[in-house]
Amino acid sequence: MALPGVRSVHCMHTRERLAKWFHMETIGIHVALVAAQIGNLLLLALWVGLALVALRHLRGAPVHGAARLGWAALIVFVPLLGATAFLIAGPRQPDGKPR
Repeated sequence: MALPGVRSVHCMHTRERLAKWFHMETIGIHVALVAAQIGNLLLLALWVGLALVALRHLRGAPVHGAARLGWAALIVFVPLLGATAFLIAGPRQPDGKPR
């Protein structure tokens, strides 16, 4: 019979085992690595989204031939900076409005 306020040894062992089971590093998952991978996925999604927006704007831009190919290569092969550069400094419509 357990005294009031004192946990039984069996109960403590069960709780410790459950705590170890749910502790991610005990089962081989490192929290910092998971957070880093989530960050990488967010950056990848940002790059793809920004590149798609920039390529869509490039499609309607008043630019042809080698210049269009150059902008497309910059957007696709220089992550984030290429699309950002195009959206900020890319070709404008003849009336000065952005694409």
